[in-house]
Amino acid sequence: MPTSPTLSLRGFNASMLTMLTALSGLALRLPSWLLALLAALTALAWLQRHRDKDFSAWIRVPVTMAATLMVIGAYGNFGRDTGAALLATMLVLKLLETRRIRDARLVVSFSLFGTIAAFLFDQGPLVVALSLIAMLMALATLAFLADEALPDSAKAEQLGAAIARRLRSSARLLALSIPLALAGFFLFPRLANPLWGLPSASTEARTGVSDSMSPGDMMELFADDSPILRVSFAGTQPDASSLYWRGPVLWNFNGRSWERGTWFESVAPGELIVEGASLEYEVTQEPTERRYVFSLDMPHSVPVDLFINPDRTVLSQQPLSSLAKHRLVSAPSYRLEPRLPKVLRERALRLPEGFNPRAVALAQQWRAEDPRPEALVRKAFGMFNREFIYSLRPPLLGRDSVDDFLFSTRTGYCEHFSSAFSVLMRAAGVPTRVVLGYHGGWYSATGNYWLVVHSDAHAWTEIWIEGRGWLRVDPTSAIAPERIMSGDGSSVMQRGVLSEYLMGLAQRADWIRRGWNELVLGFNAQRQQDLLAPFGIDTRDWRMIGATFAIAALVAVFATLWLVLRQGKAVIAPLPRAWRRLRRRALRKGLASAPSEGPQAFTDRAVQSFPGSSAQLRSLSRRYIAWRYAGLELSAKQQAELVRDLNRLRLRAGPTQSQGDA
Repeated sequence: MPTSPTLSLRGFNASMLTMLTALSGLALRLPSWLLALLAALTALAWLQRHRDKDFSAWIRVPVTMAATLMVIGAYGNFGRDTGAALLATMLVLKLLETRRIRDARLVVSFSLFGTIAAFLFDQGPLVVALSLIAMLMALATLAFLADEALPDSAKAEQLGAAIARRLRSSARLLALSIPLALAGFFLFPRLANPLWGLPSASTEARTGVSDSMSPGDMMELFADDSPILRVSFAGTQPDASSLYWRGPVLWNFNGRSWERGTWFESVAPGELIVEGASLEYEVTQEPTERRYVFSLDMPHSVPVDLFINPDRTVLSQQPLSSLAKHRLVSAPSYRLEPRLPKVLRERALRLPEGFNPRAVALAQQWRAEDPRPEALVRKAFGMFNREFIYSLRPPLLGRDSVDDFLFSTRTGYCEHFSSAFSVLMRAAGVPTRVVLGYHGGWYSATGNYWLVVHSDAHAWTEIWIEGRGWLRVDPTSAIAPERIMSGDGSSVMQRGVLSEYLMGLAQRADWIRRGWNELVLGFNAQRQQDLLAPFGIDTRDWRMIGATFAIAALVAVFATLWLVLRQGKAVIAPLPRAWRRLRRRALRKGLASAPSEGPQAFTDRAVQSFPGSSAQLRSLSRRYIAWRYAGLELSAKQQAELVRDLNRLRLRAGPTQSQGDA
C-alpha cells in the first residue's frame, strides 16, 4: 500500500481549525477543566508540528491513557456526558500523530462526530449554525487536502485557487442536500416517543429541581441562567412577585433532608375551591427527564396527557425528554383542602425523634404562648426579619441542620428558611409541607411572554389552617432587605447589573430561540398530522405516509440532480465564459452558427462579417488561443485584462476602426 504524502504546515493548520470548529458546539457543554486540558493538548500539538518534531509512542501512549483515565474518573460513569468528553479528548489527541494527509483526513472526518454529539445536548439555532460552519469548513479542508495529495506539478497550479473559491464550492455542496433534508424533516414518520435513548447516570440529562431537598442542593441552580419555562398568558400579565411555579411537594423529613415520598399517591385528591377568575396560559418547558410540569399556583385544569396528583403537582405520563408545550388553567385565589384527612394531617406533623431539639423546644414555647397558626407564623417571621441573613454562600450545617441554622449560622437561602420554618410549624402543631419550584421570571416585551430560568429556583412552604385549607407561606420573604447578600457577600439585590441595551439583546436572543423551538423543535407527530391532513394523508396509515415520503424523496432527488447539472454548467472559468459571450454576440448580429468550429475558425469567419473590428478580433483571438491551447501562463491580472477586453469588444460591420475601439 503506497505511503500517504506528508502533510504541509498549511494542511495541518486547516485540519486543526476545522476540528476546533466542529467541537465548538460541544464545548458549550464541557466543564472548564476539560476545556483547559483540551486547549493545552491542542497547543502542544501545534508547537510540535510547527517545530517539525514528533513525539514518540513512549510519550503519546501515556498521555492518551492519562487523559482518558482523567475523563472517566471525573465523570464516574459511561453515559452521554462521558462519551462526549472522551470523543473530544480523542480528537484532540489525534493531532499529536497527524503527520500525513491520511491522518488529516481522519481528523476532519471524525471531527464531524463532534457536531453530532453537540445535538445530544441542545438542538438550538446556535448549535445548528456552528454545525453548518463546521461542515462547510470540513468540505473546504477536504478539498484542500485533495490538492495537497496531487503531484507537485499539478499541485502548484491547484493551490493557486483562493480559499474563498473552495468555500463557495463547499457551500454549493451543502445546498444540494437541502431538498432531501426538507423532505425528511416534514414527511418522515414522526413517533410520539423515540425508539432508543442514550444511557445516562442519575447526574446526567437531568436539570432543574429534584424530588428531594438537603442544605446546599440548590447552589448549582442559582448559578445556571439557562431557560426552564417560557410562559404566555392569554390576558392581563400578572405581577412577577405572584408567579410561583409549583413543582414537587415534599412531606417526609429525616432530620436533615426533605423527600417527596410516594405514599400519598393512593390518597384521593383534596377539594379545590376556586375563588375569582382563573388564569389561562401556555407553558413551554425544556426537557428535564422528569415528569414534573411546573404550573402556576394553583392548577385546576390540565390537558388529557397530564394529570394532577393529590398534592396538586402536575405530572406527565412520561418523563419530559424533549420540549413540551401545554395549556393550563390555574386559580390565583383559592381554598385547597379545607378538610384535611387524618392520614395527611399526621404526615404533615411528623418529625424524626432526636433531631433539632432546640428548634422543637422553641416552637413548643411559642405554642404555649399563643397556639393560633397566624401568631406562630408572625413569631417565626419576626425572628427571621431581625436576626437572619440571606446569602448564597452559607456556612455548612451539621447533623441537627435546623438547630445549626436557627441558633448558630443564621445565614442561608430559600431551602434553609423553608426547612427551618416547616420544622418550627410542625413542632408547634401546624401541618406543614415544603414546595419546590420556581419564583418570578423575566418578562420579555419582545415576545410578550415570561422567561423562567434555573436560577429562579425556589422553595417555599404551605401550612394548613382549619376551614381555610393549605396556604402558601414564603419564609424567605421575611428577610429584611438590608440583610440580603449576593453570592460574594455584597449587598446587591439583583442577580446582575445589565444595561437596558444588553437586556434588550438578551430578550431578542431568547425570542429567536423561542421561535426556533416553536417552528423546528416543536414539530412533532401531531403537527405533522395537522400538516398532512388537508391533503387527505392519514399519518396513522404507515403505507400512506411511507408512500408520501417516498414520492417527496424522489422529487427531492430530482431537484438535487437538477441543481447538480445546473451547477456543472455554471462552473466555467472567467476566460472561456468571456469568449462564449463574444460568440453569442456575433450570432445575434447575424453570423451563421457553426457550433463545432474552434476559436481560430470562428475568428476567420467573424472578420469577414465584421471588418470594422477585424484587427481587435485577431488580436484577442491570438491571446486567447495562446492561453487556452498553447500553454501560455497568464497572471491573474493579465487574465482579468483579457476578460475585460473580450467583454468590451464591439462588433462593427463598417470600415476598420482604430485600436482604441477595442
